[in-house]
Amino acid sequence: MMEIRFHGRGGQGAVTGTRILATAL
Repeated sequence: MMEIRFHGRGGQGAVTGTRILATAL
């Protein structure tokens, strides 16, 4: 769910979401 939110923000948000996902994994 958070991932979708970050993507909605924009390019920077998408990068942040990806980093969070990578950290979670």
